[in-house]
Amino acid sequence: MYYSFELNEFPLITQSYSVTRNTVWEIAEQDNMIIFIHDGSCAITCEHEKSILQKGDIYFIPANHPYCRYSIDNTMCTMSYIHFTLSSKIEQIGLPELIKQISDVKNTLDNQLLNGAPLLSKQSNIYLQGKNTLKDYSKVFQQSNKIITFSSSRELMSGLHASIVLCSILTSLSQNTIEQASTDSMLTNSSGIPDNLKKAIQYIRSHYTEPITLNDLTAHCNVSKQQLIRYFKTAFQTTPVAYITAYKISLAKELLFRQTHLSIKEISDELGFDNQHYFTRVFTKITGETPSDYRYRTNHFPHRSKKEAPQS
Repeated sequence: MYYSFELNEFPLITQSYSVTRNTVWEIAEQDNMIIFIHDGSCAITCEHEKSILQKGDIYFIPANHPYCRYSIDNTMCTMSYIHFTLSSKIEQIGLPELIKQISDVKNTLDNQLLNGAPLLSKQSNIYLQGKNTLKDYSKVFQQSNKIITFSSSRELMSGLHASIVLCSILTSLSQNTIEQASTDSMLTNSSGIPDNLKKAIQYIRSHYTEPITLNDLTAHCNVSKQQLIRYFKTAFQTTPVAYITAYKISLAKELLFRQTHLSIKEISDELGFDNQHYFTRVFTKITGETPSDYRYRTNHFPHRSKKEAPQS
């Protein structure tokens, strides 16, 4: 079983502590809870599913969900508990719905990438499963200890620090859940955008302040020049080099309009052009006006008088 909720506000930690037990404990807590297994092992039954937990495992239990924790062969188990509340409702979902939600977000990001839009998803969902096993759990376990330390502190900002650390833990667990679901055969690249094309665009967006060559892109994507050119021709009806130039000019237009304190030379340098004269020549060829003319026009819109205003 999987769980989904929005993390649009800081969670509120209500309790945090460590215990070593080999007893049976059965309850339904009023708050959400994460259990970190530091040493030993135990078993937990929740939602009619039994999970064997060992050192390094992390278990999530939503609020008001009855669970039973009990020992295996009477062995001791050392655990940390983090109790917290959320401002949003937790939705219980199955694997198909989880894959659909992740796929929808991935497609939104892919389309933003292809359309040159800012790579910002409005999604703030966290995806968790009951039992979580991380490849590298040491960082998350250190964070759980930090929360316990913050919670026992009387410092003014300790509560906020603890909430921030919990957000990091939830994000790590969500990333782990997404990566596991992404290996499922049901989660395919439904957007149809080749992975190498996405790699190339992401490289351009990350290195636009540098001169970027076709060789740079092919080396990063591990694909031939001919294949990469075909990708760009199919998606954008242009070449990779022309796409890079057009992308830089679109950024230049934004800087000319919004960052009026920057000189033309500073903008040229910021975008990785060889010199200001070359930048001006390319900008003029693409837009039909010089950078100076574009800046003046976009920052000096003519104002209509009341007499000239259209009648509604």
